[in-house]
Amino acid sequence: MNDSFIELLVPRKTRAQDILIRCLLIAVTAVVAVMTFGYPILMVLLVGAIAADYFLLPRLSVEYEYAYVNGELDVDAVYARSSRKHLASYDLRNVECIAPVNSHELDSYDASWKTVDYTSLDPSAKVYAAVLSSNGTRMKVLLELNEEMLSDLKMRNPRKVFLY
Repeated sequence: MNDSFIELLVPRKTRAQDILIRCLLIAVTAVVAVMTFGYPILMVLLVGAIAADYFLLPRLSVEYEYAYVNGELDVDAVYARSSRKHLASYDLRNVECIAPVNSHELDSYDASWKTVDYTSLDPSAKVYAAVLSSNGTRMKVLLELNEEMLSDLKMRNPRKVFLY
């Protein structure tokens, strides 16, 4: 059999809003901690701020993991390199088109479709758009695929995968 299994880890770049949220969470916790010395009743608020830091700060460090098995792609988010959440599964055997984002092959597809972005947000990265139907809705999924995945997809769907 011609089975293929490919895993790819794509770390998302830190955005300016992530840095702003991180600084804001830490600043609020510090201010509440200082205010707790004058008003002990604010201890409840301090516990809430620490809990928010504990749960929200790791969510700002995201890596996307693509697991490609014989035309099916599973996308997981790995937060702070410790916890994992399954985001989506796509059957790329029935894809309508896979092409680079700036390709003219995507011009005929409606820009108002739902777009899901699983990329690193790096402007120099080669981003591909997979146009597909999922549960009756048509969508564009933005991915950073490596050469091994692209060659397997091209072999399985030669008329629907554009590599230029």
